[in-house]
Amino acid sequence: MIFIYTDKQHKNKIILLFQVKGTFIDLSALEIALRMDLNISTDSTVVNTSNETTTESIVNNPSSEPERNLEEELSQQQCVLPIYDVDASYMISDGCFQVIPFIRMETSAKDDFICLYKDTYRNSSETADFIKHFENTYTPNEAIKWLYECPFIQRFLEIIFIYHSIESMLMCRFFINDIQNLLQNHMCNSTIEVYRYEIISNEQWSYLKKSKDQIIAVKYFFLANTDRSKASQSIAKQDSNNAKRVVFTVEANPKLAGVKPFAKIGPFSSINDENDVLFLIGSLFKLTDIVEESNDLINIKLTLCAADTTNTNQIACEQIKMKYMSSSDGIDLIVFGQFLSDLGKVLDKPVPFNHIEPIFQTCLNKLADDDLKRCRYYHGLGSIAFERNDLDKSLEWYQKSLDLNKQKQSNDHTYLTEIYSNLGKIYSFKQQLPEALDSYNELVQLYRNRLGDDCTKLIWCYINIALIHEKQTNFRDELSYYYRSLSIMNKHYQSIDEEQRTTLYSNIGIVYANLEEYHLALGYFRTALNERLKLQSNMSPLLAKLYSNIGLVCQYLNDIQQAKDNYTKAKQIYEQLNGSDDPNVKSIQEILQNLTI
Repeated sequence: MIFIYTDKQHKNKIILLFQVKGTFIDLSALEIALRMDLNISTDSTVVNTSNETTTESIVNNPSSEPERNLEEELSQQQCVLPIYDVDASYMISDGCFQVIPFIRMETSAKDDFICLYKDTYRNSSETADFIKHFENTYTPNEAIKWLYECPFIQRFLEIIFIYHSIESMLMCRFFINDIQNLLQNHMCNSTIEVYRYEIISNEQWSYLKKSKDQIIAVKYFFLANTDRSKASQSIAKQDSNNAKRVVFTVEANPKLAGVKPFAKIGPFSSINDENDVLFLIGSLFKLTDIVEESNDLINIKLTLCAADTTNTNQIACEQIKMKYMSSSDGIDLIVFGQFLSDLGKVLDKPVPFNHIEPIFQTCLNKLADDDLKRCRYYHGLGSIAFERNDLDKSLEWYQKSLDLNKQKQSNDHTYLTEIYSNLGKIYSFKQQLPEALDSYNELVQLYRNRLGDDCTKLIWCYINIALIHEKQTNFRDELSYYYRSLSIMNKHYQSIDEEQRTTLYSNIGIVYANLEEYHLALGYFRTALNERLKLQSNMSPLLAKLYSNIGLVCQYLNDIQQAKDNYTKAKQIYEQLNGSDDPNVKSIQEILQNLTI
């Protein structure tokens, strides 16, 4: 079995040279094809309680396969899939599945799906028939019908969920949206009890045993039935050697806030029983009890629930999702990239932007060279390069975006301010200070023209300009920009928090210290200290630094007792934060030993 990843130019030549299973120009399609060919399945059994099968589902489904022995299936898996963990991968996939339907894209959703399907099943003789049938008959109200009458779609969506294959999710976005809408619009209106029989691996059973009274995530389409006897038919003929026979008994209350939708799907699919109930992929359940019944059957009792309020990461992810989904500005691919970045920061797991970068490039290829929409994709590529710390490439993309904006004489002030802010930041990192200064001055002009001379956004523009002057040792110019910030801050005092005021006062104190104007420096350091002490949590490096700076200025003013008192306070904070081995503790201890009254 050989799979090859190549470019468009050499695809046909490789087909001629080798007997290959498939060639791919899309990494996402290659990933899916590999996993589906290796039979990496998220579900041990098909839980259809009806024996009906449609002719068209066989003719038009290249993935229809003969039944396989469960033991053989389990033995061929390289690892046990993490299908119950509420882990970072789950939170990323769940977030994407909820946000992706809101995304505006330049390409047709169905065209993207067909392109991905063609690349995944390139060598299947039935591919053309399937695509023709799909294009002619698919409607949003038939999404669940396709999910079960064309099993490859179910496997496909479950695999991209487990492996958070973001590019594939984007290309399946209409299907994700249609399934969610059907379940939401036809959601059960009262509490129900349903049953699902499965044969699970010993490893999965071991995980579930440890999860009693905890929340698990089901990373597949959880199909159950209100009739236990019908549900049990799904594993009646299955061999359970080296595995466990379980029945999930689920209580689901649709009125609980935050639960994912579930509905009876008999009306939507001719091969499903009228009492089949489908829970959306990614549904959360609390495992309340485990009971061993007769015939080696294990009853695992679950209750449908919402996000775990004790899981701080999950709550943070929920807040991020709501922020983007409720945005009045909508979501395009650039905003989606920022959404992924925010998720990655919360989870301390950078999202691999190689999943979304090819989509940006594809969108660019469909636009004319002078189309103003290109600016957003240039900007997105610049942001991705910046996340990778490739400052030169980031600068190149941002500059292309700015140049096209100027060429088209765009008046999108919001977008231009974002560009100039990013350019200023990158030039500062690269120590190209004159260019950074030019970018921030352009930013200042844009804000002043649009929002006036006293808008709060100018505070941080002036602070950034001041920091550039500090690097150039232009202390008087640095001081003048800090005072501009301070003037605006005083006019909007109530809207500026203590942390921001503390930072500005401290920076002004440092400038006066550099200018050897120690009395003025001491005044601003003490003002910064008073602001900082208003905060509930005072044990911070910033507070220690303020005490240390006050000690240093008092030392220069020959007020040795005050210097000792403040150095001692700084030392105590550093010790509490980092222990006695902190270099700051040792440095201050040495200063104290040398101070004499």
